[in-house]
Amino acid sequence: MGNRYVPKQEIMRRYPDDVDQHFHAQQGAENGTLLQVDPAGQPLLRVIERGRLVAQGRPVPAITRGTVLVANEDFTGDFFGKAVVLLVDHGENGSTGVILNKNLSEAERVHQIIDAHRRVEHASEELREAHEKLEEEQGKVAASKDKALQEGTEIALRGRAMVELLATPGVELRMGGPVGLEDFPFSQQLLILHPFKKVKSEFVLKGEGTPEDPDLYLSRPALLRWEDIAQIVVRTREHHTRWGFKAGQRIIVFLGMSGWGPHQLAGELRGGLYGKAAWAWSAAARPRDVFRLPGLLPRNARVPLLARGGPFWRLFWESPTLQRMEADGS
Repeated sequence: MGNRYVPKQEIMRRYPDDVDQHFHAQQGAENGTLLQVDPAGQPLLRVIERGRLVAQGRPVPAITRGTVLVANEDFTGDFFGKAVVLLVDHGENGSTGVILNKNLSEAERVHQIIDAHRRVEHASEELREAHEKLEEEQGKVAASKDKALQEGTEIALRGRAMVELLATPGVELRMGGPVGLEDFPFSQQLLILHPFKKVKSEFVLKGEGTPEDPDLYLSRPALLRWEDIAQIVVRTREHHTRWGFKAGQRIIVFLGMSGWGPHQLAGELRGGLYGKAAWAWSAAARPRDVFRLPGLLPRNARVPLLARGGPFWRLFWESPTLQRMEADGS
């Protein structure tokens, strides 16, 4: 029968359900697909790597790309306590989003820029050494056509452009989630929110077309050429000269993303993990909502990350338009 999963005692105490049964249901569903509910119709608790539990449940039709998730007031944790999350992708394969209200202090921003610059210089030096070695072994022509070197050079130049963007006045850095934090500025999980229509983007927040409420575009640097990011830098400088820090005319880089596996967000919405819904939700965000966020914190501000987005979270949490999953799980 193979190895049998035995959950840790604290997991068994916290979750009296038959965790072992749920684990095997994940491993061997008869039709090859994951079950969404247990026999009683409730969200399933599933065990993934290292004994971590996730909830999985039936889809919630109201949740779509562009929905704003608002963390339950009892939700705790450095990342998701009082978090407001914009869903940028949602489907059968899972969901991704960015936390809108976890802004970094100026000191933390400077630290990220310095650290990213160091990583870019290290990568560039490795590329130079690899190029010189290939030239010696195969000649200049072969070295200039080597695909691995070309790809590495593009990644390094893209990282250098991201560092330059972060150092540009008018650009804010926010913590988008825990996924991809360690790979900045080369991470696949970076996002740039900006008002530049001609820059390649994968998501649009429609505004009213006014300076205070423009259309906003979400671009993924990993899908851009380094020249595209360099153009964002140029446009940002011009934009800042014209608008300064006026509401609706700021550029935000999201460091990391938030992610859920298949049916996992639905399970959290239906209360599978905490006994109550982890999230409430609001209709698609408007650009002016995003820019109600506080600006950069004072230099060397020592405000805990968890507390910085509190007022913005409260604005959503007390909104009469906020929707919550009913207790019967409908």
